[in-house]
Amino acid sequence: MWTTKLFLLDSLILAVNSFPTKSSTLGYTQRIFTERSLELKLKLQANIKPDSNKPEEAFPPPSPSSNKFEASNHVSAIQEEMVKERIFQRNGLIGGCTFLGVALLLGNFVGMISPIVSILLPILLLGIISFLTESYNEYSIPLGDSNFEVKESTIKNAGKGLFSNSYISKDTYILEYEGEVLTEMEYFYRYPNGDGRYVAEVKQGFINPYSIYIDGVDESKSGLARYMNSKSQEDGGANVYWKKQRFGKQGGRMYFYALRDIEAGEELFFDYGNLYWDVANNYT
Repeated sequence: MWTTKLFLLDSLILAVNSFPTKSSTLGYTQRIFTERSLELKLKLQANIKPDSNKPEEAFPPPSPSSNKFEASNHVSAIQEEMVKERIFQRNGLIGGCTFLGVALLLGNFVGMISPIVSILLPILLLGIISFLTESYNEYSIPLGDSNFEVKESTIKNAGKGLFSNSYISKDTYILEYEGEVLTEMEYFYRYPNGDGRYVAEVKQGFINPYSIYIDGVDESKSGLARYMNSKSQEDGGANVYWKKQRFGKQGGRMYFYALRDIEAGEELFFDYGNLYWDVANNYT
């Protein structure tokens, strides 16, 4: 019953936000409705209880070798704020696309824009989006584990780090970030404060406001990428960059590439980003 309610609420939110936002009043109404519906959904998630006809451990569904759902029913404020922000961004995109479409129709109607342009422009935009999406797919094989070594990091008190055993040329596909794939609900059950230290978030685009998460905390289920430490890319400390595929068959995956030529013996670093450190510093 709870699952059905959540599904219906998700469908209602998506239906309401699918209407073109042609006025500020309608846009404001959509935003308020979405926020209130989200609050209700979070409350439903927080109050899910097991079916009385099933064993207590049957819900939430346990994982044989993990503790995905061992946390309490607390829904953190950070989860709510993250989803609200994504929904707001999505509505802004919908509003912008609607405005562009209306402008094209009006321009065509008054003769300022050629009908051919009105047809070709959306096709061109779709082509650019498709090209960019495909550019984030990775079909190559990453470097083998023998090309790397895990040992004490050069950063004081950072624990282990990942080092290159051989020369790596710029833009080489190095590794994929591997681990348990969690839905947003599963992630916040495991980490109520959103402070998973080995977790990579991959957003799922503008239509779906919920991210998926790759948790590499368990060494047996992850790969060598989990050992890479952080240095700022702006300061020139990072020598690795990442790409996250949000769409298509490879959606929800994260790939690492050489930011510059990397010499044998160098430690590999990528920039975790300010948000990671904000959360980590607030909940340590």
